[in-house]
Amino acid sequence: MNVVIDTQTTNRAQLARVGAAAWLVGALAYLIVEKVAADNVKGHYSYIHHYISVLGVPAWGRFAYLMNGAFYLQGAMLFVGAVLVSRAAGRRAVFFLLFALAGTVGYFLVATMHGGSPLAKGDGMQWHMAGALLAFIGGNAAIIAGRGTVARAANVGWWYRIVSLLIALAGFVAFFSLANYNV
Repeated sequence: MNVVIDTQTTNRAQLARVGAAAWLVGALAYLIVEKVAADNVKGHYSYIHHYISVLGVPAWGRFAYLMNGAFYLQGAMLFVGAVLVSRAAGRRAVFFLLFALAGTVGYFLVATMHGGSPLAKGDGMQWHMAGALLAFIGGNAAIIAGRGTVARAANVGWWYRIVSLLIALAGFVAFFSLANYNV
């Protein structure tokens, strides 16, 4: 009986580690590619005066395809990690998974419909904006909805839930600041 329980515990711990690794790979790859793309745009890229989406516009830089790939990877790793961590926690975590899926769809839309490019003419920019909205809101809502699931999978205390909540709230503040920002 102990062998079965130990095996289940080991399998859940492995799922949690792989899920966390997926999140780290997605985030690190995104940050590295963002820096490379920002350093290689035509003209000058400013984090203050330009949106990140500009880095995925092919007309703006030779590494736009990498930036779009990073958006796809970040979205995919968000959802894969959420599924694995949910399984590790032994919960269904429906809202966590739904918000993670919304964030993933958002990243995919941002990568596919380039804001500020000829592809965004007509309804393209609306799809791009919808994707950005889903990525921001879905991603931060996933943090809030999944903080208990992740804490359970990682076997950590109450502090993780509070730190996660603060991170998500900071994300929402950043989103609302961006939404009200005029260049």
